Amino acid sequence: MAKKKKITGQITKRFTLEEVEMIVEALCLYRDANHRVVCGLFDKTGRMYSKARRESLEPDDFMELMASGEAVLRHVPKGPRFTGDEQETIEELWDVFVTGIGKIEEKIEDDITETVQENIGGVIDDLYTMLKGETQ
Repeated sequence: MAKKKKITGQITKRFTLEEVEMIVEALCLYRDANHRVVCGLFDKTGRMYSKARRESLEPDDFMELMASGEAVLRHVPKGPRFTGDEQETIEELWDVFVTGIGKIEEKIEDDITETVQENIGGVIDDLYTMLKGETQ
């Protein structure tokens, strides 16, 4: 019997550094937990808020609960532990996105260097003019 081909996809979205960092953080949670997780809202006694209670909270009420320490967000296991294949997939995704962060940071550095090189002459001229004005 032939091995079933995995369905793949590709998107054209260009990710910002912040978006890639969020993806890496989510993958990190999966790696550390070794199973799928969801965020749960817990009160000070450790009881988790029900889905209906969480959905009924207004954003301001939610922020007040979090700021006052009345409630905390924690990850909650969901489902069985990852299989070997799933762990391998997470590691591959981790590598791809961590590499992506490096490439984005490199582009940022190149952009900064290019901007400095383009503008350094004007900055020096302005500084010279300012200093010349101070001596008169």
